[in-house]
Amino acid sequence: MDRLNLNIGRFLQAMILTVFVVLLLKLLWTGEIRKLVAPHITLLLQISTGVLIIMAIYVWMNVKTKDHDCSCEHDPNHSHGHDHQDKPGILWGVLLLPVILGLAVPTQSLGTAMLNSGMNPKPANVKTVDLASVPRVKVEGMPLPPKPEPGSEVTMYEVMNNILIAPEHYFNQRYRYIGFVYHPVGWPENRMILVRYVMVHCAADVLAVGLTVEAQDAGKYPNDTWVEVDATLSTRKAPEIDEEVPVSWYYGYEEKPVLVAHEIKIIEEPKDPYIYPFGFNPAGGN
Repeated sequence: MDRLNLNIGRFLQAMILTVFVVLLLKLLWTGEIRKLVAPHITLLLQISTGVLIIMAIYVWMNVKTKDHDCSCEHDPNHSHGHDHQDKPGILWGVLLLPVILGLAVPTQSLGTAMLNSGMNPKPANVKTVDLASVPRVKVEGMPLPPKPEPGSEVTMYEVMNNILIAPEHYFNQRYRYIGFVYHPVGWPENRMILVRYVMVHCAADVLAVGLTVEAQDAGKYPNDTWVEVDATLSTRKAPEIDEEVPVSWYYGYEEKPVLVAHEIKIIEEPKDPYIYPFGFNPAGGN
């Protein structure tokens, strides 16, 4: 007679697949997946989750295996090869641990913990920039990027890419900028860096991009605080800015771009905290 026995190895496989599926469903349902991967990767994860659900169902259907009841009077020690158990290894349990932690610990976007440190200068009012003195690059056959609407939101990534092509679009212009606060070690109370991470595929390939902000009360905003800054882009002689990764993209030029803040508002972290270079930059950054 055949008997149904629980296959411990397959049971552990089914558990790991199930918990992993639950983790993916949680990340997709809550939107926390946007803190880990770019939007175009989300569709692939949705498809992968569907495949994993099918795999988990299949394994659960085969958790119990049949054992053949046979009496072997001629050789009581003969096993006839009826041990069909998949032996559970320690590695399977280890694989389950990070998945459980993923369910238990809230997913957070990247912050200032990934950044470095720097030095020192002084405050000033908005300085009108002589556009004839700022560097400009001419690219043959390439049209100028469109000028942002007055008072609209502009990303640091846009400024970084376009400022040498069309400096008149940004210097002496007043726009809104959204990012989180970073205070390099040794910088004065009136200066901070506004940072956003640019993500191509996932959190492993992010690039920190920022702009230096001057405001009398800059020191009151702690690291990782998300803010919206209404500011005019001016310049300062501040070579120490080159030492900071998020703002070193203007490396080597004597005059550095600096946002002179008119107003700073604390905001909630945007639903999409990263900037995506291949589209999907939601209006308002939220």
